[in-house]
Amino acid sequence: MDRLSGIADGLAGLAETGAQHAPARAPSAYWRRCPYCIEYIDLLRCDVVSAVRHGAHAASQSAFDNLEPSGPRPDPDGWADGSEMVRRDGYEVFFDADQAQRGHTPRSLAGDLFGHAPASAGERLFPLANIDPRKIPRRLCERCRHVLPAELDERDTLILAVVGVTGAGKTHYLAQALTEGAKRGSLHRFGCTEFAPTDTDDTARMLHEKYYTRVVRRRELFEATNPAEAPRQFTFTVTVDNRRFLLVTHDIAGESLTDPYQRAQNLVFLRRADAMIFLLDPTEFDAVRPRLPAQLIEQDKPADQVHLLRQCLRELDQTSADEIPVRVVVAKSDLLTSYCQIRGPWLHPPARDWREDIGRISDEVQGMLGYLNETEVVRLAAERQRTLFHAVSSLGAPPQQDHRLAQAEPIRCSDPLGAALRGMIHRPMVTS
Repeated sequence: MDRLSGIADGLAGLAETGAQHAPARAPSAYWRRCPYCIEYIDLLRCDVVSAVRHGAHAASQSAFDNLEPSGPRPDPDGWADGSEMVRRDGYEVFFDADQAQRGHTPRSLAGDLFGHAPASAGERLFPLANIDPRKIPRRLCERCRHVLPAELDERDTLILAVVGVTGAGKTHYLAQALTEGAKRGSLHRFGCTEFAPTDTDDTARMLHEKYYTRVVRRRELFEATNPAEAPRQFTFTVTVDNRRFLLVTHDIAGESLTDPYQRAQNLVFLRRADAMIFLLDPTEFDAVRPRLPAQLIEQDKPADQVHLLRQCLRELDQTSADEIPVRVVVAKSDLLTSYCQIRGPWLHPPARDWREDIGRISDEVQGMLGYLNETEVVRLAAERQRTLFHAVSSLGAPPQQDHRLAQAEPIRCSDPLGAALRGMIHRPMVTS
């Protein structure tokens, strides 16, 4: 099938988001995937709590590895007097979902405290707007007990896995692609009219202070992500072609990805991804390494990136009824230009027609990989119908001798992200 006709929106129906991971029982209008434990939950069964905790905002962290409730749930019959504040898991509770689900008259402290009528069980969500906004009312995930974004009431969650071996540049790529989308509107040409951090977790602060300020303003390089630290999570509200959803992605250490046991036990989001961006490190190409200066070549890495790509594709296929869109990205493309004299259409400004632009780049990158004898990567992708190839540079130029960034512009970082967002919501979206 012709690539461009496959990409055309006219051939694409709206995806039934997350159908491959649907819960065993019939979903209601309020079934959602929790952005933090990636499990399906029923919002009707979630307590409404105050996200103000100990005088500060309760910043939820992604804890999908061995996540347990933060405390035992008390007997729902053990209600305090209506004039007192019921607490659960350290939060002030305004609406008790267990009490409503037991079939009793719904008991809501919000009705007692603020004079609002509670919602009827099984009919509609308890309105967050019924609570004093100074309390920052939010729902509490019935599974992992984390505060949920208010936007989850109206949107489902889609998962974007960004993976690659250690040193592939995942952190630098995320720093550039996410800030370009959120601050510069670089995703508009892909039909993405909204791309903004949620206000429930730590995404906005972390993206600005730890990523944007460091890379873009101070031009400092990141150290390798520490595998002992919990993966950093980013949660965005997104609208593409009038389809509204929450986007969740993570910054993961390469060691956690390349170890099959860690991957199976902890990285739940990878097996439940709705799209995957796989970063290839060109310094690992045998045809490229002899041409690079010694300071740009890392010691032998603990995993082969072609093997990791193969395993990630296998995990996606084993856990999904439909083929998941994959974006294979040659990172650090500036090195190929500087030391291998390889130039391609990714060096040109984005064209008005993104479909033709991305299709041409995908063909050129496949040809370049063949020229560099990375034929197994091309073969793995050729077996799939929903794969595109990209070339990007998060830094725009090789780092200087002091390991700081040169005055260079990033190259095409928004392309894989924008193409992945479209692949998530349009199904089928045959690309090869």
